[in-house]
Amino acid sequence: MTISIVGFWITLVQLGRTQRAAAAVSTAVRNIQFAVSKYDATIEASKADTSLESARKHFKSHSWGEAGEAIDLFSSSLHAIKTLQIAELRDHEAEIDVALSHANRLCERLDKVGMSGLPENEVIKTLSTMRDNAKLLTSLRIALQRSAISE
Repeated sequence: MTISIVGFWITLVQLGRTQRAAAAVSTAVRNIQFAVSKYDATIEASKADTSLESARKHFKSHSWGEAGEAIDLFSSSLHAIKTLQIAELRDHEAEIDVALSHANRLCERLDKVGMSGLPENEVIKTLSTMRDNAKLLTSLRIALQRSAISE
């Protein structure tokens, strides 16, 4: 009987250790998933920045087809950032939504006007919005960097 009780006690101790080890592994996996998501968001922010810079150049040179493609890439990268749902970027969700909305409307507008392009006053407003979007991307990258440093 004593052997049975000792064996049962050892089993319970081992079960507790196993549960703690499983919880630690689960936490580690979650942390890795968060880190990968942040890395993906950083990559997408870089892609968005490159696309936005390309769009600015194409707008200034009135290369409407290329401008539309660049804005479409910018929009896709922003959408990816939003979809990743990074906690550190929640403060910027409204700004991301506004930038996405503007990019999508701009793509539709460029598709509609084709090679004739946009009037100069619209180009000036769009370039101003692009500067605001560049500031947003800077804020997103800084938030991601701060998050990485604090880990």
